[in-house]
Amino acid sequence: MSEYSIVDYESRPTAIVRGRVKLDDLPTFFARSLPLVLEAIEAQGAIPGGEPFAYYRAVPNGSVDVEAGFPVVGAFAATGMVLPGHLPGGRVITGLHLGPYDSVGHTYARMIAWAIAHGLQPTQDMWEVYLTDPEREPDPSHWRTGLFLRVE
Repeated sequence: MSEYSIVDYESRPTAIVRGRVKLDDLPTFFARSLPLVLEAIEAQGAIPGGEPFAYYRAVPNGSVDVEAGFPVVGAFAATGMVLPGHLPGGRVITGLHLGPYDSVGHTYARMIAWAIAHGLQPTQDMWEVYLTDPEREPDPSHWRTGLFLRVE
């Protein structure tokens, strides 16, 4: 990640599966959750409003409270494990992580340091938007992930 931007982010409605997940189990959680969310969105006639994301409610430490899902256009109601949610609005630092998912933590650490150096206080709200589909691009060095960190 080479550059960061500070933006006022507008809250977005989402459809999600929520879990408390060990860090090593995140890929399995995402692989199971994202197809469930897409199926539920389509069954209700809603429309995915962007790429898949993971929203973390605290800095990962062994395990993490995470939501996996998609932004939605239109109304969405809870069905089974899939719940309505939202990505929070407010002041956010954004950037782009290039490379495998297992190195995203290093990029977040640099983002947090950058925020503090610029007089901003990071919150515990952070999320990732997966811009590259690993099934279409099998080389992790080419994966692109948008990162978002709420600040005050």
